[in-house]
Amino acid sequence: MLVALLQLLVGFALSVTAVYIGISLVDRLTGGVSHWSLIKKGNVAVGILYAAIIFSLMLMIEPSIESTVMSLSSTSSPMFLFAANLLVMVISLLTCVLLIYLLLRIIDMISADVEEINEIMKGNVAVALITASALIAVSFIMQTTIKYLVYKLTLIS
Repeated sequence: MLVALLQLLVGFALSVTAVYIGISLVDRLTGGVSHWSLIKKGNVAVGILYAAIIFSLMLMIEPSIESTVMSLSSTSSPMFLFAANLLVMVISLLTCVLLIYLLLRIIDMISADVEEINEIMKGNVAVALITASALIAVSFIMQTTIKYLVYKLTLIS
């Protein structure tokens, strides 16, 4: 029971931390525009994009969070396994942020006549919805690949 409570707390802490770090890295990669000030002003398009980024990030990072949390219930060297899985989670998080950034760039290149990020910053909800849908759809597929990466990296440690 105590281990399950610890797993719950650690899982929550890792999830919140992953969202914070992920959003911060995406902000930096997309030019450091003050997205939060636009959200505070009621820019729904930016809100949709950020919701999709958070959902995509958590969908892809979920396998490594699960692996890290479950390592706490290991009977052999739980702290070593936790540390190793935490490292795998950091690698997964960075990979997921990079994939989100690359996908945003690819979407921008595919539609040469529309600059998605600029349109979203201007409040174009239609562009935000298309971009968000692409992020979420690709994240569903990438979750399987990330799960395999986590499995392979966990075997190494």
